[in-house]
Amino acid sequence: MSVRTRIEDAKFLYKNGRKDGALLSILVALAATSRKRYPKAVKKDRDAFTIFLGEELTKRIGLGKFTVKFRNKMILLQDLFYEFVRCELAHEAQIPEDIKFTKGDMLHVKVDEKEISLSEKFIDILFDIVIKAEENKEEFKDILEKTNQS
Repeated sequence: MSVRTRIEDAKFLYKNGRKDGALLSILVALAATSRKRYPKAVKKDRDAFTIFLGEELTKRIGLGKFTVKFRNKMILLQDLFYEFVRCELAHEAQIPEDIKFTKGDMLHVKVDEKEISLSEKFIDILFDIVIKAEENKEEFKDILEKTNQS
C-alpha cells in the first residue's frame, strides 16, 4: 500500500457516495505524508499530523491558524480534523454527530452552539494537500504533470 493507493481508494469511495470512508482514507494518506515530512523531528503522530496540516492549510488557503469554538473551547482547525474527525473515524467508525460536512463548492465553516458545519470543499483541499505535497511528488508525478499542462 502507498499514499497513492489511499488517495485512489478515497476518490473511488467519494465518487460512490461513501464520504466517511473517503475521508478516512484521505486522512490516513495525510498522516503518512506528515510522517514523510517529519520522520523523526516530531515524535508524536498527532503533532506531525497537525503541524503538517496547519502548514499546508496556511500555504493553500491561509487557514493554518484558524480556530473555531467547538464543545465550548477554542480549537485550531487542524486539531479538530485530527481529534474529532480522524480519531473518531479510526476509533469509533463515525464522525461525531456535532460535525457535519455540507454540499457546495464554496469553502465555509459555520459554527453554532449545537454543531460545526464544514463544506465538502475541505475534502477537495485535503486531496490537494496530499497530492501536491513535495514528499509525494514521485507518487503523483503523472497527475501533477497533467495539472501543470492545463
